[in-house]
Amino acid sequence: MNRGPVTEEFAMTFIARRTPATLTTALLGGCRRGAHRLWTRRNLTPQERANLLAGYTPPAVVSASLGCHPKR
Repeated sequence: MNRGPVTEEFAMTFIARRTPATLTTALLGGCRRGAHRLWTRRNLTPQERANLLAGYTPPAVVSASLGCHPKR
């Protein structure tokens, strides 16, 4: 009972048929997440807005403003 070629053929067919659907699903999911992110940022409180901006600030800028870097 040799099932090697049958299993291999099935796997190749399965992957070939699945690739476009998987790609489409991934793209749609990414678009949905992006749209959701933009929509949720629309109604932020002032504190949430400040936290969001602080998240984009490089750590070196924050630590320098706190006096962690010696002056030259």
